[in-house]
Amino acid sequence: MNAKIHKSTSKIRCFPRPETIVPVNDHWFNQWQKQFNTEPLEIGSVTEEALARLLPTLICGEQSAVFVFANERDRLSTSAINESFKDLANIESDEAMHEKALQQLASRLMQPKDLHQIKRRAQRFYSGLNKQISIAQHFATICQLDACVGKIMNAMSQSNLGPDNPISILFEQIKKDEARHVVISRKHALRLGASRDDIAILKLVIGPKVIELLSPMQESFEALGVDFDRLIKTLRGSEQ
Repeated sequence: MNAKIHKSTSKIRCFPRPETIVPVNDHWFNQWQKQFNTEPLEIGSVTEEALARLLPTLICGEQSAVFVFANERDRLSTSAINESFKDLANIESDEAMHEKALQQLASRLMQPKDLHQIKRRAQRFYSGLNKQISIAQHFATICQLDACVGKIMNAMSQSNLGPDNPISILFEQIKKDEARHVVISRKHALRLGASRDDIAILKLVIGPKVIELLSPMQESFEALGVDFDRLIKTLRGSEQ
């Protein structure tokens, strides 16, 4: 990694924040934030740069998710299909907390010189997921995307930072949330008319797209101690 870096001065923004977000009170973020704000990061410059280059893509994904789930919550508020309303509102809150936590982490790191290019690549990826598909297919896609995010977070939670580092704890918590989101998004996609075959086929489509998105950051993953080849295998579904 040889990108020059300078201190972060503003929040990373890829997608607009909804005007209203379902409030959340009792969330793991509150306890994590207390720990994160009272402990020094204690990471080397190579690790810091690696995290700084990976976080924008993760943050863009969380912002995209907040936007999608907020829109669906609004749509369901006037729809006959409202079995998913509460669950989707909870996911929206989770994703907003994920973004907030990742933004706080990013604010304590250096900022990559190529931040704009990283953001643009992530924006193109997430914006392209819902083009010319039905709402049911979109949530079937989200189900598989959430599964990929969970695998990424699992790998990052087992980095060379160690399991007790607040950063590793953050990735572990997000991983657990994403596992629950996969189940809910899958149920919602089925309620909207997606078939189990649709969801299975998308598993073969989304994994390679995520790999393509992450491939330019292979060096950053490996600087954290993440086995990128193994991560690719898990994203393809060839290794659990």
